[in-house]
Amino acid sequence: ALAVAVIVIGGPALIAGPFAYLLAVALMVLPLQRALLMIGYFAAWIAAVYFSAITAEEGPTRLFLSLGAAIVFLAAMGVVLVVVGGALRRARARQDVMLEEAIEESRARTQLLASVGHELRTPLTAVVGFSQILRDGNLPKQDVDDLIASLAREAFDLAGIVDDLLVAARDQIGELNVIAVPVDARAQIAQVLEGWGQTDGPEIQIESTAYAKAVADPARLRQIVRNLLTKALRYGGENVAIEISASDTMIHVQVCDDGVGIPRDRWERIFEPYERESGKDQQPASVGLGLAVSRQLARRMGGDLTYEHNRRSIFELSLPRASSGIG
Repeated sequence: ALAVAVIVIGGPALIAGPFAYLLAVALMVLPLQRALLMIGYFAAWIAAVYFSAITAEEGPTRLFLSLGAAIVFLAAMGVVLVVVGGALRRARARQDVMLEEAIEESRARTQLLASVGHELRTPLTAVVGFSQILRDGNLPKQDVDDLIASLAREAFDLAGIVDDLLVAARDQIGELNVIAVPVDARAQIAQVLEGWGQTDGPEIQIESTAYAKAVADPARLRQIVRNLLTKALRYGGENVAIEISASDTMIHVQVCDDGVGIPRDRWERIFEPYERESGKDQQPASVGLGLAVSRQLARRMGGDLTYEHNRRSIFELSLPRASSGIG
């Protein structure tokens, strides 16, 4: 088509046709600002060479300048093709990355749903089973008391899993809020232990070297302590203790156990969402949200949550100290 146009119309078709194609390709493939800058730059060169050819009086000079205009156009086409090729390669690379991320996200979501389903099913099965036994059987009082205690403990664990999932979901949509009020850390921890109803495991003692109040959200403080105790009892050693101390500006709550601990290269990884660890005695792994949610809540309240192992495993929760908390 270009050759026919050159024969019928003459030399201007040699520039006008391909230049229109160059403009269309650049506008379709490149960002608008970059395409306009590139087209404007080469249009100025082409126009300068072509109009110089028109005003030239001698035939050979006009032919030479016309060829120059064609060469400039071909150079522009080459540049556009190189840029377009690079843009297409980058677009394909971005698509590949997005596809891999989507596949990984889908796989993680499937694993999360499977893990959550397993963790929810375990306490739910216990709750349903205990409830049916209490409903159908005439049991001795001691057996009834034991079943009720187990029922309360399973319900407590179930509520904790749901709380962690809700916190993670609210944080992702930007609706996670915490309050900051003076609270007695020892009283909040005692409330967790009382609601837990831990009767078949090690007795947990609260050791406090100072009475002081922390500035925190009471419900979130209890949630963090519950997660740390679950971690210690499920994966730690036989002896679990809670120690409370105070510095000039912070309250420190340490949940300690005498287990083998976590390898040093995983001290930070355990706080990542969905980082899982197998339990002791063939106990299934947890969903891996508890520690991530706990650190998130601690930092939202102006504190932090860390882990170290120095002859024993220590999870330390630090929270701001209330100015009037010294008793």
